[in-house]
Amino acid sequence: MKSLPVLHDIYPAMVSAITSALYRQLGLPTGGTTIPAEYNEFTRQADGNTDANRDGKIDAGDKNGTIETAEVWQGVIAYPKYKPVIEALFQEGFEDPFEDRSEILAHVDALFNKYAPQNELEKALLLFTSIIPSYKDFVFEGKKYSGLMDDEGGLGIPADQRDNSYLREKFGDLLPRELLAAHPALRGAYCLEYSHLMVAALRYAGIKAAVKYERGNFFARSHAYVVAELNGEKYKLDLLTREFARTDETPNLDREAVGLHYLNEGAVFHSQQKTAAAIDRFNLALEIDPSLAGAWFSLGLISRSRADLPAALNYFERALAAYPNFVEAQRYKCLILQAQNRTDTGKQCSDDLYRILEQNARQFNGEP
Repeated sequence: MKSLPVLHDIYPAMVSAITSALYRQLGLPTGGTTIPAEYNEFTRQADGNTDANRDGKIDAGDKNGTIETAEVWQGVIAYPKYKPVIEALFQEGFEDPFEDRSEILAHVDALFNKYAPQNELEKALLLFTSIIPSYKDFVFEGKKYSGLMDDEGGLGIPADQRDNSYLREKFGDLLPRELLAAHPALRGAYCLEYSHLMVAALRYAGIKAAVKYERGNFFARSHAYVVAELNGEKYKLDLLTREFARTDETPNLDREAVGLHYLNEGAVFHSQQKTAAAIDRFNLALEIDPSLAGAWFSLGLISRSRADLPAALNYFERALAAYPNFVEAQRYKCLILQAQNRTDTGKQCSDDLYRILEQNARQFNGEP
């Protein structure tokens, strides 16, 4: 089977990564700083030229000095000063979780040659059962399905949330190729890793699919699953909970899913006490998607652990700006104000915390 070309918005994420790498090579800070004029020739042209809603019109940018658009991708490649940075970036390995890799292609081809699924729904069900463990099952339209055994073409990937697993100690947040290349006994995935693998396989099969994740929870990580168009209808494919059902949900942009990948990788490295690597991933996640409240919050925790309270306060406030009902960010903000003896704003902070707690409790109970 020949790989089908996939049009998605991975390029803005890659461009942001290239820009960040360029700044690092030139010894320039990133994130909210003013870039000196001699280094701003190209970023000035690019900043703000985004089309996030895909309506064919250029949206207004946030003018923060970073390249934010796929429209200038060819210009980036052609720009002489960027060439060595681009080469270095690819050597370091910009991670595209949706890329077609030989491991994925071989798995899909072997399954389809063996079982010959006739339509998109049959293909998706086959791929779904090939990923989950053989001892797990699910029900779809009244019929029970189980994961395929190894000799049936199954990968048998169990759920594994451990940050200190062998593969995550080696790679961080796992890409599809890292899961498939690993020894079967070492494989394990959580929701986003499952989703990236499923999306990559579906796209190779010519099926439109993307990641959907639930923003706005209290923690750094969000629950993720797949939304796919099968035989003209949308379906939710959740490999962690083994839910395969019709849906009317709209998936996230690929750029947002890649940002979440780097956020999760930062959380993995932070848990492993690889602080420098964690900070790098959190910053990259924010360059790709500044709305990731968990990344701002995590940087706040790191700054607080280093007794840099002004920086920590700024990060917690940025987390709250991205997600106003973020309880833990509000709580840590109040703790910092208390440590700084900021009685002028401390009471208002506490009042806001109680308001958020009450509002979240009402939402949990289904109240307006």
